Amino acid sequence: MKVKDILRAPYTYFDINDSLKYIVKTFNDRHIGSAPVVKEGVLVGMVSDASIAKKLLPKKFFGLWTYDEPAPISHIKNMCAEDFIERVRAFVLPDDDMADVLPLVVGKCYDCIPVVESKDSMKLIGIVRGSDIMRILLRYFATYESGVTGAPSPDRLQMETIVGRILAMVDLEGSISRDEVAKELSISRETTERIGVELEKHGLIRIRYKLFSSPIFEKIERLG
Repeated sequence: MKVKDILRAPYTYFDINDSLKYIVKTFNDRHIGSAPVVKEGVLVGMVSDASIAKKLLPKKFFGLWTYDEPAPISHIKNMCAEDFIERVRAFVLPDDDMADVLPLVVGKCYDCIPVVESKDSMKLIGIVRGSDIMRILLRYFATYESGVTGAPSPDRLQMETIVGRILAMVDLEGSISRDEVAKELSISRETTERIGVELEKHGLIRIRYKLFSSPIFEKIERLG
């Protein structure tokens, strides 16, 4: 599988002049923590919630202001992506193998890797997020395991199949209760919720808890 096979379109990125307010709102609305920054379409860096936090910390630690001097709100309002930009630690090309991309995603502070047209142009054409790769692994790991290392145990294969079916149900319905999933798959509510929690940890679904009723598994709408 190549990077271009799971390339996100549309995807989230920022222009170097985009305001801090717009960046923070986008992070919050789309449930992401980082995105590429471009200047005239060319990748020039990354911005993340971590880079924003570092910039706004007290001066004695890394930021702009001391404890004794409150941050001037008017100045914050005028800040833009250029003020928080960090160098690109990794990028990939459309024809790169996904197997080579995995080490770049695991352990990095960004939750996405920029995809550029070529090393010469550095024109941004998309991104790959860790959740994209995790979704593929969760859905197809059983098949891969069977072909490479021999058939997994029936219990493990069943669990991986159940994970894929839960993702498919949430994807189709948009919102579905834990109890409905448990009934459809003929598994216990406890097992269903345990799997749901793991999927939420990987950013694949969201769980909304309701008083006196079954938790709701919700699809995460991602624009990139």
